[in-house]
Amino acid sequence: MYSTDSLKIVTLVVGDVNGCNDTTTLQIRVNENPDPIITLNSNRNQCLQSNTFAFDAKSSNPGANNSISSYKWTFDNVNGGKHSSITTSSSSSVSNIKFDTIGWFQVVLQITDVSGCFDTISTWVEIKENPVANWTTPTLSQCLDGNEYDFSAANSLPSTGSSISKYQWKFGSGAITSDSTSFAPQNVKYATAGI
Repeated sequence: MYSTDSLKIVTLVVGDVNGCNDTTTLQIRVNENPDPIITLNSNRNQCLQSNTFAFDAKSSNPGANNSISSYKWTFDNVNGGKHSSITTSSSSSVSNIKFDTIGWFQVVLQITDVSGCFDTISTWVEIKENPVANWTTPTLSQCLDGNEYDFSAANSLPSTGSSISKYQWKFGSGAITSDSTSFAPQNVKYATAGI
């Protein structure tokens, strides 16, 4: 086994019982393995709702005097998982990869060069649990004259191991105050009737 890539000279000397010898010399090439590089074109840690990933292998190095002949992506193949929108691809870049559950998922890239040399690299992405938005109001229907709604986000739940850090209310058309960032907005009034 050679530890460096380059042209190597191999010499063979053959001798017989008569004391005669012959020598031959050949050159062989030990090719450099390609160097796969995964570029993640999105955040490595995303929430379950609307997660989408894009991966690129275009920065991979094919090695000296060589070129890449194939790409092989494998998504979420740990423990027989099938949680990604696709499980394999042969493109140099892949996008719109989605995962359907929370956890850590492995992305593996194998590149092969025209000499048949290959190498593999992997990275991990995390899908995090989303909080649950849930609101209440003491009454869902009031008359236009004198309407005044109180809302509360008390039934909203943080994701496991997290806490809720923001509230963003949109009260819809006809609301005198169109939005709020309060946990429990009070005295919200509507100037028009309707749903």
